[in-house]
Formats: sequence, structure tokens, C-alpha cells
Amino acid sequence: MAAILRGDLVADGSMPYGDSWVAYRDFGGRGPAVMLVHGLGGNLAHWGRVAPLLQDRYRLVAVDLPSHGASTAPPVYSFDHDLGAVDEVRQRLSLDRPALVGHSYGGMLAVSLGAIRPGAYRVVVNVDGLGFALDTEREPESQQEELSAEASVNDGDAEWLETEVSREVEEAAAIGLRLDRDGEMVRRAFQLGDDGRWHSSPTIDRFVEIGHFLDALRLIPAYTASSCRTVTVIAEHRYAPNEEAAASSRRHTDQVRAALVVAGSELDSVPSGHYPHVEVPEVTAERFRGWVGS
Repeated sequence: MAAILRGDLVADGSMPYGDSWVAYRDFGGRGPAVMLVHGLGGNLAHWGRVAPLLQDRYRLVAVDLPSHGASTAPPVYSFDHDLGAVDEVRQRLSLDRPALVGHSYGGMLAVSLGAIRPGAYRVVVNVDGLGFALDTEREPESQQEELSAEASVNDGDAEWLETEVSREVEEAAAIGLRLDRDGEMVRRAFQLGDDGRWHSSPTIDRFVEIGHFLDALRLIPAYTASSCRTVTVIAEHRYAPNEEAAASSRRHTDQVRAALVVAGSELDSVPSGHYPHVEVPEVTAERFRGWVGS
């Protein structure tokens, strides 16, 4: 697939990695290279609102993580596999010390790559990827089983697809995120298989599997070990279904913020919910230069 955006050729491609394929989008643009990585359950189209605002300053490359979007799913989930997939894109496209900006789960991957690939990235940015566990707290109990019970069907016909799209849009609206049901951000989460059926990408089981892993992930050691500059961006408006959950979220965020200061990460905040690049792309673009440099 190719499209025209602000006069630059936007090229979609994929590359082999292990027994899988990793999809990416080269937005083109001018200036230093920046890699963009989405969060759990997302896809590279999540960067589509902010990318046009950054093309005049950066060359942008977004990645579909394994099991997400148009990337294939490995038989068994592995955090290391996802790390390697992102780094494979960097190497195959010959990106010279790019900035690596990841949202949520993608931010956790970015920080980890900064630690294990010294000299490969000039800066890593974690956009609101705060869901990792800390030694100062009990590991958070996962809520993923409830999700799995509510939505355990991973494929279906065209009617199933439209029902799932409606559910995605409604769930996003419940946390203040307005999505176009016909937009790529929603539609890319469903892929048409060789069997003629539509498939969730990621599947619910893979989503749950990754969520469980993140419940126990200790990320502070990666911050401490990183040889490059690290920036953590914290959303100011955190969604919670009730006051008890909101209070727990605030406590966790405060603990993470304190731990990040000790670990040496630069901190910034944005006036948005969990998806600043989707909710407030103009603000995100304005802050971007401070995060990744020029």
C-alpha cells in the first residue's frame, strides 16, 4: 500500500523476522529518524494523526508489533521477540541511531531496547507506559480474565466484523476517545485471512497473555541500565471507572514518578488521557521536539 501525505510518499512494507512478518509504515519526512511504536491492542495507524504534523522535521517510521495490525503472530508470545522485531526494522531500514518513541506497552519496549542495544538509539521515549510493577507495591491484579470472558471470539464473517468495530468504538468513547469506525485506526485491528474470515489482531488470548506479562514486569532496572537518554511522558487525565480505582491509579503513578526520578529519566506530562498522540495530536507535536531533540 502507498499513499500521499504532504507531498511525501508514505510506503507500507513488511519484513521477515524469525518465522513471522513485521509490518511497518515509512511516513517519509525530513530530518533525523524517529521510530514510532504503538501500545497493547493498537497498531501503527494510531500515529496517523500526529505524523503529518512532524514530517517537516523528522523521518518517521511506525511499526505494527508482532500479533498486532498487519504483522503476523508468533505461536508463543515473547517480550524478547517483540524487542527483536522492533530492532529488526531499525536495522533493515538502516536507520542511524533513531529516536524510539513508544506508547504504553510500546514505551516499555522502547526503554528495554535502550538498555540492551547500547548506542543503537539516541533517545527512547515512553509515552504513558506506567503499568509495570514496582518493588514498593503488590503486583497489580490483572483484569484481563474479565475481558477474555466478555469477548472470546477472535474471528468471523463481515457481520461479526461490523459488530466488533462498533464495540471497539463504544469502548473507546467510554474513556473519552473518539474514533472513526471507518478509520484505519479501528479497521487495522481486524485482518482478512486466507480462509475468507476476519480475524482480531491481536487475538483476545494474545492480548491477555501480554497483559499478564506486563503485570509482573519490572522496568526500572532497564531505565537504570540504559546508555541513552530516556524520557517518560505522563498523561495528566487518567481514566478510572470509579473513585477507588482512580485513587489506586494515582498512588501507582506517584510511585512510578518517584522511581523514575531516582532512575534518572527525564519527565514530562501532557494534558490528555492515555492516548495523547490520538487525543491531542497538536500538543503532542509541540512537545515532540523536547522529547527527541532536533
